Amino acid sequence: KNDYIKHIIDLYNRHAEHEAIVSGKTAHITGKGLVYDKTKVEDPKEQAKLDKFLASANRFQSWSDILPMMVSDLELFNGYALQVIYGAGGKVVSVYHIEFSKVRLSKDGKSAYVCDNWYVSNPAKEPSFKKIDLYNTEQKSGESLLYYKVHRPTAVEFGSIYPIPEYSGACSAIETDINIDVFHLSN
Repeated sequence: KNDYIKHIIDLYNRHAEHEAIVSGKTAHITGKGLVYDKTKVEDPKEQAKLDKFLASANRFQSWSDILPMMVSDLELFNGYALQVIYGAGGKVVSVYHIEFSKVRLSKDGKSAYVCDNWYVSNPAKEPSFKKIDLYNTEQKSGESLLYYKVHRPTAVEFGSIYPIPEYSGACSAIETDINIDVFHLSN
């Protein structure tokens, strides 16, 4: 079923303390966004270049808009994904955040599949997904996916494909707390 990521999101949505911790860490890490020390960059042309770069990760968002989404995914899943779009001459022209829960890696780890809804309720209907090659420095056209995950040792076949959250040891305690809340609510 490959629904571990759905389970992680479910724990986040159903446990108030867990959600508060993840959201709080995200807010503390991202702060007021990405900035630079303008006193260290004296050349106005360099300042203009840096300002332009920080203001436009893509047509719709600045890097300060993308940063909280990346950090939230990193805190929740221990990884994040960015779609890199190349323009003429092999230059990166846009970078978009892809929700980590919408990405699945191939078994060989060289490409990824992106789907808006992996959990289709009708078993006869397959989810529609898009295959994207993972980012590498050699690619200079089209699009690629920068897939970042924190490494964690594993002895399970294909266990290294998906990252394990930092709080994985607490997942059973979070589930127990949710079940206790459900019990008291129904009592």
